[in-house]
Amino acid sequence: MHERFSQVSVINEDGEELESTRFPNNREFLKTYFEHFPEGTKVAVESTSNWYWFAEVLEEAGMEMHLSHPLKTK
Repeated sequence: MHERFSQVSVINEDGEELESTRFPNNREFLKTYFEHFPEGTKVAVESTSNWYWFAEVLEEAGMEMHLSHPLKTK
């Protein structure tokens, strides 16, 4: 998660990357993006100074958010 954009990677249960997308940090866009995932989908968010609003969007979309340490996130 960056100041102006986010990088999202979709990974299956085997750790295989299925999709990688970069988009602007926009609440409405993110809501629409996460709508196509099943409720309860696990989402890891890198702990940055601006993660709070992103967490709110994920909660509204029914996602299960996990905060990750920036130095330990691959």
